[in-house]
Amino acid sequence: MRFLPRSLRFRRRDPSRQSEQGSAIVIIAISTLVLVSVAAISVDVASWFERSRQLQVAADAASLAGVAKLVDNGDQSAAQIEARRALAANGIDPNNTQLDITIDTSGGNQVNVTVKDKAVQLFFGGLITNNVNISRVSKAELDVCVSTCHQTSSLPQPNLELAATGTGDGFIPIVVDGSKMYAINHKTGPGTKALTCVDRFTNQTCTSFPRALTSVNGNAGTGSGDIYVNNKPTHVVVGSKIYYGAQRSTDYGIGCWDTLTNTSCGYKLLASPLNVGSGDYMVRGAGPVLVGTRMF
Repeated sequence: MRFLPRSLRFRRRDPSRQSEQGSAIVIIAISTLVLVSVAAISVDVASWFERSRQLQVAADAASLAGVAKLVDNGDQSAAQIEARRALAANGIDPNNTQLDITIDTSGGNQVNVTVKDKAVQLFFGGLITNNVNISRVSKAELDVCVSTCHQTSSLPQPNLELAATGTGDGFIPIVVDGSKMYAINHKTGPGTKALTCVDRFTNQTCTSFPRALTSVNGNAGTGSGDIYVNNKPTHVVVGSKIYYGAQRSTDYGIGCWDTLTNTSCGYKLLASPLNVGSGDYMVRGAGPVLVGTRMF
């Protein structure tokens, strides 16, 4: 038996394995080409979007500038010149032969601007096409009010007229949370109707108002009251409660009205007798003042 030297031996290769290796090389090559092409196109698309944005901004500026000039003096030539100036100010050269620029001022108070780039720059897309253009249009119109133009404006209702018996000279509006607004008719004697209320949404007097001021906690003031104010009351609103300077026949203090229940929340006596120092009228433009959490 004879043996061939190792160097002369031949290996027999599997034909199917060779076919698989060849197919893999082809697939990798095609995939690489596709990925490179997609990346290249993405770069060009991003560039096209940016160019499109630039053209639109310039066209908008030109149409607005042109219509302002057109309405200002009615000169179409001046409007076109102003529109071209606005294009140049926004990076678009009106004299660039690569661009088609149309400025139409024949529409009365309208200016139409069309900007077309006939040769958009390509980075990699030139391998596929060399003919890409982008066109943007802007229209500006000034709505000038002429003889046939009119607008109806609805005015809100005037404030409701309030009337109350007494020697006072008016009301001081007291606004609380919600829809209600209150007022106290000062210099109104005990037993008369001194407190009034208006619904700001319906502009109507609140039900069962005006009411008399009373020092009795929980009293709705629908009967005779026993406190009043001598001068315009300084008031303090805390939550739903109104505190105000008031007096009775023999003393004076702070009155309270709860707007949630529409009842008196009492009366805080401050001094008695009433005639100490200044006769019968002790509430002279004074009243409660809120400082932090304390009332003075």
